[in-house]
Amino acid sequence: MRLHLGCGASFLRDWTNVDAGPGVRLASDRPDLVRKLATTEDRYYLFPRADTEFLAGHATDETVADVIADVRHLPYGPESADEILVCQVVEHFAVADRGPLLDHWFA
Repeated sequence: MRLHLGCGASFLRDWTNVDAGPGVRLASDRPDLVRKLATTEDRYYLFPRADTEFLAGHATDETVADVIADVRHLPYGPESADEILVCQVVEHFAVADRGPLLDHWFA
């Protein structure tokens, strides 16, 4: 399994996208948003449109994830993931919490 933690507006194809931010919707409930937001690793920060309205929606009500879960308490056991991708997530945690967080992810 390939986990994309804190996916936000970047719904990666062929990954299990995980987020728990405000307004996150389940991908299974919103295939329209999956089609709109889906991307690949090599196009991670490239959005199909660059207008302000579209980009503003990415951070709020147009975020989809396969799993809605707090990245501090993932619903997976040790050694469940083959790969973990985390972009612009770690800096949201206190410095003292970062070591235990990484230990949790990579257990």
